[in-house]
Amino acid sequence: MRRVRVLAGEAESAAPALACLLYFAGTVPYVKTMIRERNSRAYHRGSAAYHAVALAVAACLSPWLALPFAAYLARAAASWPCPSPSDPRANPRGSAPTPAPQTPAGLDTAPAAAKARADGANFSPAGV
Repeated sequence: MRRVRVLAGEAESAAPALACLLYFAGTVPYVKTMIRERNSRAYHRGSAAYHAVALAVAACLSPWLALPFAAYLARAAASWPCPSPSDPRANPRGSAPTPAPQTPAGLDTAPAAAKARADGANFSPAGV
């Protein structure tokens, strides 16, 4: 009899841990679809599928957990396609973002720094 109570207590404490695991494991495919794999349909489908399975598992754990996991699924499903910053759809005005300013040719310090490094100059603040 006593062994059954211990197992029931462990099962109750495992539910919040499993919910956290589901959430944090789901951030990996979601973030990958937002950054590195932003144009990959396979990653987007995989992320949405993972969130659908996580929603089902969370609903089995507790009906209240289904609410945030449904929001996570909606967020993952709506995240694609994510246009790149240079895509005209990303900018409401339809123009590409402004490029970084270029250093004028007369003010270029890269050759002087490369020559100083080749001569053995040390640019660290501590002089070490």
